[in-house]
Formats: sequence, structure tokens, C-alpha cells
Amino acid sequence: MKKRLFAGLLALTLCLGVLPMSALAAGPTVKSWIDVADISWYQEGETEHHISTAEQLAGLAKLVNEGKTFVGENIYLDNDVDLAGREWTSIGTGNNVSNYFGGTFDGQGYSVRHLTSENSTTYYHGLFGIISQNGTVQNLLVMDANLYSYDTSLRMGILADWINTGIIKNCYTSGTVHNASGNKLLGGIVGTGTAGSEIIGCGSDAVIISDYYDDGDEYSDCDTVGGIVGQWENSTAESLISDCWFGGSIDCEFYDSAVGGILGANFDFYGEPGVTIQNCMVVTKEIRCVEPGNITWIGAVVDSQVTNCLWPDSPPEDIILNPEIYEGYNGTYLAVTKLVVDWDQGTASADPNFNQSTCGQAVSDFNSDEILASLNENATGGVTWVQGAEHPVFAWDTENAYVSVTGVSLNLEELSLTTGDTAALTATVTPDDATDRTVTWASSDVNVATIDETGTVTAVAPGTAIITATANDGSGKSASCEVTVAYPYVPPIVNPSYGVTVAPTDNGVVTVSPAAAKQGQTVTVTAVPNEGYELSALTVTDRLGNPVMVQANPNGTYSFVMPGSQVTVSAVFVEKAPDIWVNPFVDVAANDWFYSYVEYVCRNGLMEGTSAVTFDPSGTVTRGTLMTILARMDGVDTSAGSSWYQAGMEWAVAEGVSDGTAPEGLITREQVAAMLYRYAGSPAVAGEWLNGFADRENVSDWAVSAMNWAVSTGIITGGDKGLNPQGTATRAELAAMLTRFAAL
Repeated sequence: MKKRLFAGLLALTLCLGVLPMSALAAGPTVKSWIDVADISWYQEGETEHHISTAEQLAGLAKLVNEGKTFVGENIYLDNDVDLAGREWTSIGTGNNVSNYFGGTFDGQGYSVRHLTSENSTTYYHGLFGIISQNGTVQNLLVMDANLYSYDTSLRMGILADWINTGIIKNCYTSGTVHNASGNKLLGGIVGTGTAGSEIIGCGSDAVIISDYYDDGDEYSDCDTVGGIVGQWENSTAESLISDCWFGGSIDCEFYDSAVGGILGANFDFYGEPGVTIQNCMVVTKEIRCVEPGNITWIGAVVDSQVTNCLWPDSPPEDIILNPEIYEGYNGTYLAVTKLVVDWDQGTASADPNFNQSTCGQAVSDFNSDEILASLNENATGGVTWVQGAEHPVFAWDTENAYVSVTGVSLNLEELSLTTGDTAALTATVTPDDATDRTVTWASSDVNVATIDETGTVTAVAPGTAIITATANDGSGKSASCEVTVAYPYVPPIVNPSYGVTVAPTDNGVVTVSPAAAKQGQTVTVTAVPNEGYELSALTVTDRLGNPVMVQANPNGTYSFVMPGSQVTVSAVFVEKAPDIWVNPFVDVAANDWFYSYVEYVCRNGLMEGTSAVTFDPSGTVTRGTLMTILARMDGVDTSAGSSWYQAGMEWAVAEGVSDGTAPEGLITREQVAAMLYRYAGSPAVAGEWLNGFADRENVSDWAVSAMNWAVSTGIITGGDKGLNPQGTATRAELAAMLTRFAAL
């Protein structure tokens, strides 16, 4: 490993503890789970708590981030939780002395799915921000996560960004950890481990990406990236990574980086012992770096004990290391690199005398009986390895454990066909959770009957053939169906078919199915008018001109029963009457600037008149009115509730459109802009659009982003009065803004 590899890495490591939290600027308002946090499950003085919803999980984040550590308390997850649709706020956003999680979180085998953190202004991104003071997370699956960072966050992992004297055991992660700025510590489970922390019996299929960021300095950025942990900074006590596996992928685009299948890099401080890595395995070859010499299968370590670990015996097919540059690599990545650190120079280089064979072995078959026996013999107490689909997993890991097929059955045991016929066979594989539930189909005589991969039987010639479905998992389980093929019976023609003629028509198309039918057979008629036309009449007559009864069908077609003669279908299409809005309001004239806006909101049911004949364009509007309008636009039934605005107000609060205050109070122009902006998802806007207005300073601080967006989109245009942000919105102004908003 090149000496220059860790020059930037050490500098990165030393600056971790001095990054001020105040350096993180406040970002734009986004939909966050913390906004709907539910803490009703928490009872002061109790030591056991249960949560089962995303809102309750967010409540845990809220309590911890407000200073509740839960030391000595147990929290149980009683159900699967889906975090899709909102930005996650990590549980513990402080440090190792405050606002950390220090209790025991037991997932009980349940999953947390679709964890999402894409806010560049957020220092923490994982499900847990910091676990400290013997805090424990166990028996939890965090799956389909999406973490993205392009800011100055230094630690990022799916389950936790940072553990300090914490414990993680019996956990699994999947999804994406994506860094786009450099100088990051990235891990599939944990970003950074420090002090006497332990990670035991965990697996990850995470996709970890560190994009190249060209700031003009080739060596200014570096990452430490690991399949399980990005970087370990041991400073107080022995630490442990035991009985873990990584099966995902890593792609790092930085030259000065350390990439490892289990651990990116470990550094010891103050002469304390380094992390122990034991009984772990890397089962993927998808570990890549722009500098292949910076990759280790297990990790780059300082004074660390690595024992009984397993790694692939060959690199990815397109990776060949130059033996002249990487002496001793034998064409593949090193398993473990022992680092020699020069703290005065700020560099780290590989120890050429280190014997990596003491760390474990390179293998090609991770699922062999010998490997499974060795893992169990050396496993940490409480860990049991079992056979997996492609590699050993854990007894608790129902998502990845291998389940053999116990039986195969078919929907038919016997089948009679005539030549040319087809039939569908369906194979049922038991149990339902078998790892490989696919089957292979075969025919004993393809000259009699064939079978394709979908289970479709085709009769070829008279005779008998046995169709067999065999499980592909190697269990040998199968099921068969006897297929008998005969020549088809061809009956004499006794009931002739009669033709259906479609008379020529204008301004539309008429089709019939079938084009010829027997007496008593149903014929379907489809009449499609041209744009701007509609069907006026559809008639069917027999050969003598007698009418045949026609029935209208729910799907828009028509049908009739074929008489004992040929028939003629005729259709008439006429031009549609123009859709003209009849203005009922005496106070809305055709030459008024707001005429078209009033027409739009009334046509679409967004607003009504103040009476049958007045709209009151200069009248005022309440906050509750806009909440109700937007709720209706979102498909909410606003008819229920103790007041006319109750349903709309509750929707607005739940969706983060409004805080629900003063529903009967008059609404200002900037308040209208703010609600529309939040309803639109608070989109980003390029440029400053308010600078051209003299009353720009009258815009409230909280409304600047919304007003900037409203002006940029043309929802607010300003006028003789400028922006007039504090002015009360009139009914005409609201109609105009709603119409322009709907046109976006």
C-alpha cells in the first residue's frame, strides 16, 4: 500500500473531534418524520417501552435529541416500520457526552425500511446518530435505506453514524450509502466506531458509493470506507468486530482512501489497543477504488488482532494489480494491511513484514461444511452460523438463511389434449419461504408434447408424454403430469355464420367483433368518435331492415345477439356542443383582470360565490378557507368535522402545509405563498427573485423562500403596490394565485 495513501486520512482522523456543531448551517424546511413525532408511548419513570409506528420511532429521536439518553431503559420494536415519504432525523444528534442513545433498543427481528436522509445540512444520517455509554441496538433489520451526503458530515452508516462504547448485535442492513464530497467515514452498518464498542453477529448488503469530487487538489480529499465500519478510532479500551459478513458493494473514487470489506481503517490513539476483528467474512468481489492498491479484503489496521476471517481468493475480473508496484499481492487485494503510523509526519504505510496468513484464509466456496464448522467453532458466545443461499448467515437471519424445498406439486396430474392445443401447468413449491422456488420443466417425449419455461404445454402429435417439474435447489423434489394427445374432432358445419356489415360513417370509427357470427352469438360494437364529436345514434338492422335490439355495456361498448341473417351496423356522430361557462356573478365583468381566474376556480370547484349572484372579488379570505381548498385539491373529503374548516385544518397540519393556527383569521399574501410552497414540496429555486421589489424588506423572514418561489413561478407578479406581502389577500387575488399554481 502506498505511503501517500494515508497522509490525508490521518489529518481527517485528527480533526473529527474538533468539528463544531455550529458549523452546520440550518437548511430549508422539508417534510421530516420529526414533524409528526409521537411520544405518547413514553412514560416517565418506566424502564420498558414499546413502539410500533414510524411516528413513534420519530418520537424516540425527538426525546433523545432533547437530552433523554434512556440509560438503563429498554425499548422494544413491536412491528415492521416503513419510513418512506419523509426525511429521517437520526436518533442522537449530539456527541458522546450529550444527546446520545444509551439504552437498549431491541428490534425483535422486525425491520425498518426506506430510511431516507438526503439533507445536506444534516450532520447525522443513519437510523441512530450516536450510540454511547454502553447503548445497545440488537435484533434489527434496516433495509432499503437511502443515505446521501454532499456536505461536511464526517460519519455515515445505515444503522448508526457513530458508536462510542456502544454495542450492535444481530443486525442487518441494506440500501445505499452515497458520499459526493470526500473526507467521509462510510460504513454499511456504522460510519465510525470508537473506544470499547462492539459489533457482533451482523451482516450487510449495502451499496456504498464515494464519488470523486475534483476541487483542483488531487490529494485534498480521502475516505475511509468499510462494508461494516468505515473507520475505527480506538482511544480508551479494547474494541471488537466479531462474526460479521459483507455481501454488498463498494465504489470509491478518491486516490487517498482506505477501503476494506469489513473495516476501512483503524487507528489507535494514546497507545491504546486497536480493534479486534475475528470470525468475519467478505463474500463479495464488488469492492473497487480508483487506486486498487488502497483496497483490503478485511481492513487496514494498527496493532489489531485479525483472526479466522474469510475473503475471496480472486479479485473482480477486470482488476489486475501490477506485481511490480504491488509486490506480494499475488494479483489480488491484500487481506489485511498492518499500518505503521508516523504521527509526527502524519503518514501511515504498510508493514512489509506483516504475515496476513495469520488473519484467516482466501476461499472460493463460502458455504462449504468445513467453513461453516470453523465459523461456529470460533464464534462469539450467542452467535450461531447456519447455511445461507450463497454463504453462511446467522440463525436469527430469516431474510438470508437458506431454506430447502420440501415438496413440489402440480395443478394437474393428468391432462388430455388434441394436437395443436395448449394448456398451462402450475408448479407449487413448498415451503413458501424456500430460498430457491424455481423449477425446471421437462417432457419425456417432445414429439408428443413440449413444455416451455412458463409451464405451457403444447400438444404436438398423438401419444403420451410425462411432463415433470424439478426443483432447482438440488433437493431432488419433483412432480409429474401425464399428458395424452389425440387428433382433434372436427364436427360438421350445421350452424352457418352470418356477416356483420358496418355502414360507412363520418366523424368516427365503428368496429365489430366478431365480423361474422352464428345465430344466438353475441357481437360487440365499439364506436369511437373523432375529437370534438360524440355518438348520436347506433342502430343494427337485419337483411330485411328490421331493427335488432342493441344493449349499452358498462365499459362503453354496445352488443347485440346475432339473428339468423346478416346484419348492418350504422352509427351517426354529431359535433359536440361547446362548453361555455355562464357567468352568474353581477360583480365579475368580462373585462375585469380577474375574470378568467374566477372562471377557473369556479369551474374546478376550488371556490364558490358568496351568494348565487355575487363573487365578492375584493372580499377577504381566511386561513381556514385556503387550508380547506388545498385539502380538496389533495383529494380529502372536507365535509366532516365540528366546523366547516376542521377537516382541512387537520390535513394541513398533518402534511406540514400549515401549523393550523388562527383558521378564522384573515390570510395575507405571503401566507398564501407559504402554504402553496409547502404544498408543492418546498422546491429549490435558483436566483433571488425578490430584489427588484421596493417592499422586499417587508417580507417576513420565514416567508422569504416561499415568496421567492412564488415570484419565480409567476404565482405572485406584484403590481402598483409591489409585493405587498403583509397585505390581506382578496378573493380575486386568491383565485389568481390558485389558477397560476394549478398551471405549474
